[in-house]
Amino acid sequence: MSPDDLLVLSICNEENITTLQVHVYEEEENNMFLHHDVLLRNFGLCVEWLDFKDKSTCGNFAAVGTFDPCIEIWDMDIIDPIEPVAQLGELPKKKKRKSKIDPRLNGPHSGAILGLSWNTQFRNFIASASDDHTVKVWDIATQKCQTTLCQHTDKVGKFIMNSV
Repeated sequence: MSPDDLLVLSICNEENITTLQVHVYEEEENNMFLHHDVLLRNFGLCVEWLDFKDKSTCGNFAAVGTFDPCIEIWDMDIIDPIEPVAQLGELPKKKKRKSKIDPRLNGPHSGAILGLSWNTQFRNFIASASDDHTVKVWDIATQKCQTTLCQHTDKVGKFIMNSV
């Protein structure tokens, strides 16, 4: 890939298989090809590109929201990754009982992740919207929730996080 190439991220849900796909568009060649096809463990609902790795380096990453109440961070600079490099939140336990997590606290979501928005000004922050009626702002460096917005009365889907 060259620095001038354009990346297109998508979630592909077919039957019982969900993949995170990264297509590369080469403008000079007028060519688009599949660069990554990463198998996900659950049905994908949203994806957001980000380039934050730590304070001194950048990379190409994809944040993925699924029916699980956690955000998977995938390193797109690794060919054929088998697991995410980070996870924001917790996977549900095996037992199918109601979660005791209070979504109003600065902990993990208790429902599916329906939307993601990365802040390009404060690059270590990403916000997630959930069907638990909350929006959470996460610090990617610490992998912890920094704040929770719980004013919503229904599921929260698409939104944009802008800096002021």
